[in-house]
Amino acid sequence: MASAEEAARGDERKRAILDRQLHGLATEDRRVNVFQYLTSLDKVILFVSSVCAVLAGALNPLVPVIYGLLVGAFNGFEIGTVTADELRSKISTFSLYYVYLSIALFVLTYVATVGYYFSGERFARALRNAYLSAVMRQNLAFFDLLGPGEITNRIMSDMGTIQEAVTSKLAVLLTAIATFCAAYVVAFIMYWKTALILSPFFVAMLASGSIGGAYAVKHFKLAKEQYSQASGIAEEALSALKHITAFGIQEVISKRYLAVLSSADKQNSTAENIVAGMIAWMNTMPNLLYALSFWAGSIYLVKQEVSVAGVTATTLAITIGSFAITRIAPSAQALTSGVAITGQVLKAISRKSPRTPC
Repeated sequence: MASAEEAARGDERKRAILDRQLHGLATEDRRVNVFQYLTSLDKVILFVSSVCAVLAGALNPLVPVIYGLLVGAFNGFEIGTVTADELRSKISTFSLYYVYLSIALFVLTYVATVGYYFSGERFARALRNAYLSAVMRQNLAFFDLLGPGEITNRIMSDMGTIQEAVTSKLAVLLTAIATFCAAYVVAFIMYWKTALILSPFFVAMLASGSIGGAYAVKHFKLAKEQYSQASGIAEEALSALKHITAFGIQEVISKRYLAVLSSADKQNSTAENIVAGMIAWMNTMPNLLYALSFWAGSIYLVKQEVSVAGVTATTLAITIGSFAITRIAPSAQALTSGVAITGQVLKAISRKSPRTPC
């Protein structure tokens, strides 16, 4: 009886030791988050860049407002309600508005872009160094759970994805959301009935972008995984080239490698076809929007419920908002992928190795 209990305790100790070797020591309250790798300067720069990105997006829908006012001025001159001097004065004023708006958009977009790239590169570099240092501290059992080339792929490819998510996708996402919200508000202010009729285009653009983008990302991700698998096969084959030659299995390895590459190419082609369909649909939607907008606008124009400027500004605002909404879904998906990869990297960084428990 005693020997059985001792054997059970011995098995339990072995399992505990094996678990510590494979999964590391308990981390207790040692939580790692991305903010640890952002300095105070980086946080300030990211905040300022975010504000600039939102302001740049919110200013975009002002373009159709000025354009609508210009159209209204020309229309008034044609029907005789605006004199030549008034027309020249209005054109000069609206032209200056365009100049001021261009300067503001340039400055805000430049500051946002430079700020995100500057802080994003610093963040990715700090995260890459922390990950490499954490990997070098791990025990050998940690590497038994990894596939061939996984560490180098994580440092190079995945870190590049994280950097892209921070440097470009986050700025695009914030700008697109601000543009969409501002365009929707402008459209309803100019004439709410036309804006309400055109609102389904927002849903159509969002649905096509989200569904198509999700499937494209899914197939691109599968292709990337299979390309990584093919890279692992090639790496293993090159590291054991003498053994492969000695056993005469070159053709077997080659067929295995080509099979994985063929599967990856199919996934990649599917994703590319989906993206091509999305681009074609996005180029078709504006023409349908213009047709519906001017048809509905003409009805209200005849009833004298809206001016030419209102119809023009509403149409262009809805168009800008629709195109902005198509940028939200891909940027959000790329940002989500970056967050998921960051979580995996932080998990490896926070792993407490039995070899270096301190």
